Amino acid sequence: MKKCLPITIVFALLLARMTVFAYAEDINKELLKASERGDTSRVKALIAEGADVNFKEGPGITALMNASTGGHTETARTLIAAGAHVNAKDVGGGTALIYASMRGRTETVKALLAAGADLNAEDKTASTALINAATEGHTETVQVLVAGGAEVNLRSKGGAMALMSAEMKGNTKIAELLKKAGAIRAALKEPDRRPHVTAQRTKRITGEVDVQKTERPKDDVADQSIERPKDSQHWLDKGALCATYGNDEGAIRHFKKAIQMDRKSRQAYFNLGISQGEIGHYQRAISSIEKAIEMDPAKGLYYYGRGRVYLLSGDKVKAEEDFERAAELGNQDAQDYLANTTHVAPR
Repeated sequence: MKKCLPITIVFALLLARMTVFAYAEDINKELLKASERGDTSRVKALIAEGADVNFKEGPGITALMNASTGGHTETARTLIAAGAHVNAKDVGGGTALIYASMRGRTETVKALLAAGADLNAEDKTASTALINAATEGHTETVQVLVAGGAEVNLRSKGGAMALMSAEMKGNTKIAELLKKAGAIRAALKEPDRRPHVTAQRTKRITGEVDVQKTERPKDDVADQSIERPKDSQHWLDKGALCATYGNDEGAIRHFKKAIQMDRKSRQAYFNLGISQGEIGHYQRAISSIEKAIEMDPAKGLYYYGRGRVYLLSGDKVKAEEDFERAAELGNQDAQDYLANTTHVAPR
């Protein structure tokens, strides 16, 4: 017959185990705080005591994310050397690289890239380190990311692209840098008809694709890719193709032809307004989009598009009003855009 341990001994063992767990959690949380402060000496001491460098608190925040957000490069290197997962994600999909790039912590970004951080990792809004750096105007960080091979034409769920964000914020240096790396504009269209540019990914090492040498379609090229007859939809499709590759002047001509053939084409007025906004004709753009809104005032996409034009023109108040209205109407792009622009980094 097996003898059972006395209840007092069992209780003592359980209590000891709980004490160990509590201590482990305490030093893990202390590691998060020390990393946030950039207290490298304390971080080293806590690691030596057994702190878990990959412990996650609350919404999935790690010590490396805290160190990276604060630009504490030495602390970040210490954590990485101790086994911190450089590509760990929080519940929102954010990574240490995304947070460092968002804050313009260029030296930390370099350290993360050297440790194997994923340049093109996306959070749940499909926003990347490059999009965040471009949006916040961190030129040096953008330079490092582009030099490292970041894809310049990725697009978030809110419709943001690195080039688009830089231009909207008036960051001309970043915009020029991105264009030299092959960044292009993309037209804003209906979700089920939005053009997705075929992967034009710069592969500098293999030389398989040279985005800078990729020519955008002229009007006659667009003619070859779309079948006749020339109805309103034909001109809409041609215009969208030109706009996708940044040929907004050609796109405007085609959208106007679409309107001539169908004065009730809400999409033609909307697309016309978007292209007019891209070349700086803001009042014309707003007027065109307002015609689309008059025809369908419950279409969230139209408010989102007008909001983009207001943002380009520098009227952030009206832009926010339109984004909020679009979000209320259920437009996912507007909802994601607002979520992205108000995204809060770790403490």
